[in-house]
Amino acid sequence: MLTRYFPSALGALLMTFALFLGMYLLIKPPKMVKPELPEHRPVIIGEVEPVAPLRQKIRKPDIIDNTTEIIDFPPPTTTTEKPTVTIGSSFPLTPPGSGIVAPKMIGLAEGDMQPITKLAPRYPNGPQTKGIEGYVVVRFTVTRTGSVENVEIVESTHSAFERPSLQAVEKYKYKPRVLNGVAVDVPGVMEKVTFQLEEG
Repeated sequence: MLTRYFPSALGALLMTFALFLGMYLLIKPPKMVKPELPEHRPVIIGEVEPVAPLRQKIRKPDIIDNTTEIIDFPPPTTTTEKPTVTIGSSFPLTPPGSGIVAPKMIGLAEGDMQPITKLAPRYPNGPQTKGIEGYVVVRFTVTRTGSVENVEIVESTHSAFERPSLQAVEKYKYKPRVLNGVAVDVPGVMEKVTFQLEEG
């Protein structure tokens, strides 16, 4: 009976081995060929300079002289000084082109303009406390009605004196100039307003 099953078992064993061998050949990875690498040759590098240190010395700043200069300011004026404002006489300019201002000093001609009301301007507080004096020259037009128009500054020694001078001159009143029985405008009238402190 054993002789009957022996050839069958041997055939099954051979068949199994053949299948196993076939499966192995199918899944066997290809043989890896190691590539030939060129011969390594050392690279010769020249001498390398040493790296400079990163930390650098910081230069100390120059010593600044902390001494301060003492400025002597003049002492303020005493309160005993009284401000006064002097108003000069009004006079018209000479005809254009002459370049000369000719005031009418003596003897106004009949019918010429004459001042009626002149109010002195207020002395500004700033210049008064600092003892500053000066003057303002204004130019204006005396109209045929005796009022004042077109007031402008011609010369000034301090800007604080300008506004009070303009406000005061705008309120002036004149007897207008009369020519041939007709009142006329008188342009270019100039006047000097002086701001002065008096001791007392």
